[in-house]
Parts: sequence; C-alpha cells; structure tokens
Amino acid sequence: MKTPVAITQDKINSLQCYVTGTDGPVGYGKTTLISALTHFLVLKLQKKMEDIISEFRKLNWNIDYNWLDLNIKKSMVEGYNTFEITDIIKYRYGYAFINKHDLGVERKYAMDMLDSYISAYIHSIKGITILSNSEFRCKLTGKLSKCYSSDMVYMKERWEQADWVIDDYTIIIDDDSNMDSFTNSLNFQKFAKADTGSPLFRRLIRQMYQGTVYLLSSSQSIKRIVLEERELIPCQIKNQKHCYVCCDFWRTQRIIERFVIKPLTKLEFIYLWLKYGKNNVEKALLKPNRFKKLMYKFTIYQYKLYSKGFVVYPTILDYGSDLVENEEFDFVVPVQFAFGALNSENFRYFQEIMTKNSTKRIEDVLDNDGSSEVHNQIFLKIIKRNSTEARMVSGF
Repeated sequence: MKTPVAITQDKINSLQCYVTGTDGPVGYGKTTLISALTHFLVLKLQKKMEDIISEFRKLNWNIDYNWLDLNIKKSMVEGYNTFEITDIIKYRYGYAFINKHDLGVERKYAMDMLDSYISAYIHSIKGITILSNSEFRCKLTGKLSKCYSSDMVYMKERWEQADWVIDDYTIIIDDDSNMDSFTNSLNFQKFAKADTGSPLFRRLIRQMYQGTVYLLSSSQSIKRIVLEERELIPCQIKNQKHCYVCCDFWRTQRIIERFVIKPLTKLEFIYLWLKYGKNNVEKALLKPNRFKKLMYKFTIYQYKLYSKGFVVYPTILDYGSDLVENEEFDFVVPVQFAFGALNSENFRYFQEIMTKNSTKRIEDVLDNDGSSEVHNQIFLKIIKRNSTEARMVSGF
C-alpha cells in the first residue's frame, strides 16, 4: 500500500501542468505548499533526466559515451549553450548519429534525440535551476535559488534586449504574484496593450522546454490576476483550510516538555535563587548556565522529531474547464519539504527599506486623545483628499 506522500507524488506527476497556481487566505500555507511542490518537481525532473540519458544510451548502444560526454564537457567549459553544443557535435561528428529505431508506435532517430540527451547530460552536471522572487534553498540539492522577476518571461522584450536566460530543467517560483501591479487585473488594458509575450511563454512552455520547465505562482486571490494570464493556468490549487502538521512522535515531544523541560526550568530557578538570592535571581536567569545548555539539547531533539512529521494541505484542484470537475485533494508532504526552504517572511526587507527611508517615527504620531488638534488633523486630511478627488473627476 502506498504512503500518503507517495500518493501526493503520483498526483503531481499525473497533473502534467507546467503552469500551476495556488491561492487562499493569508496563513493558509500557500508559500509552504509552493516549497513542497518545488521539491517534488525537483525529484520529477531528476528522474526525467536519468530516463532520457538511459534511453538514449540503450537505443544508441554503438556510441562511445566516454568520447561523446568528454566533447560535451569541453564545449561546456568553453561557454557554449545546449543548442550550440548540439550544432557543433552534429557538424563535426554527424556520421556517428545515423541510427534510426522503429519502436512500433513511432520511429526515433539518433540525430533528433541528441538535443534532449545533451540537455539532460549538461543539467545532470549543472543541476536543476530554481528561479524565485523569494529566498529559497533546495533541501535535496543544497542549491540556493537565483533571483526571479516577472519580466524575465516577457518573450518579446527579452528578444529585443537579447537577454533570455531561462534554460531547460528550471523551476520558477513566483511567490505572491499579486504584487506585480502590471499583471494585476486592475491594469488589464495596460497589460493587453503592452503585448509583452508573457502569455505566449505560458502557452509554449511545455513544447519549448520539452517538459523540463515549471512555473509555480501563489496569490491571495486568483481573480486579481489579469484574465489573459489567469486562463493559462491549467490547474489552480485552492487552499480551502489551514494546513496542519501530523507527527508520529508528538507523544514523545509532550513527555520531554512535561517531564524534562519544565522540571529543569524550575530547578534552574531554585538553584539560582539559592545561589544569588531573591533580589538577584532575575538577572541571573538571563545569563548562560548548565541548565540552559541541557534544555537546549532537549529542545533541539524536539525540533528533530517535529522535522520527521508531515504537513497536510486540504485543497481543491480547479482545472479551469467545464469539462473537468473540480477535485478535492489533500497534499501530504514531508515537513522538511514545506518548511525551512522557502522563506515565508522574505518580504521583511520591504519594512526595513521603508523604515530606513522614512524621516518620521511612530513616536511623532499624535495620541488619539480626542483633543481639538487631533480632530483638526483628521478633518483637514479628509477634506483635502475629497476635494482633490473631486477636481480630478471634474477635470479642473
């Protein structure tokens, strides 16, 4: 019988959605679900990479792969991309790839398969790339994500600027995509007029990259994303309830808390009270001691037990089609996939930048004590705002 995690992996593999969105209220687990999906997709792409390499080598058994792989590596060192390396090998050694294979349902030619093999082999060395607008470190590979911005998929703009960087075997994380005011539904006319090529990228993503690139996005409300992009999300995952953690070791955690941590806390207080006296015990409690060191070790052990648990996300899968019914599905993922990889408080730096830029502090704000000064300040702000809006509407 399959485990819930294996069922979740099978479900993700069966969706065949290269653009996936998640939405739901704040705190329901959209960001951590994106993190978990990313780890599952890393496993999926690693398996795909291995399968492509294995299939090519089985069918084209008469090629010396020590020689072929060495040539690919040399071209990589010289800075050539996948297509340039393919062209070089075809031009110099095309005679080695004349095999054709009748597989019953189709014929495969070694020359046509070469592009996929070279791409898979290159990325088996380079690893899978993760682009994210939030800090992300993959637990499976240990690699840190690269910075992502929504204009990186504007195909027409990137073509004009000649700075297209999205390669095969890439996972794109667009966390809280509502923040991009340009793709907000309020700006649909501006977006349509700009014709960036972003919808084109979403339409062609599977064929362009031979199923090796995925785009994951999260938003508090899918309806706030411009319709043209919203319709190109074949599967929208709706977080209908708060996610929750299941842990087989919760009893052990409670025993440690009740019979180890709490007694040690009391013993620490009694010991310091006897040693330093009633008047100095508060200060002594703020200093390091052996009790704190011992409690630290048990606390870390509790966290280790927690990390072996699973997170459950009750969701509704919305396929955006009248022909396919929505489906309820509980994603069950390891805690380590969901937490600690994607920083769910990444945008804290917004507050830091805003605070450092401000010349005013909270202490400068008047107390709302009902004084005439407070009333006058509120009155003037409302009157000035309304009069400004009235002039804008009237055109004066």
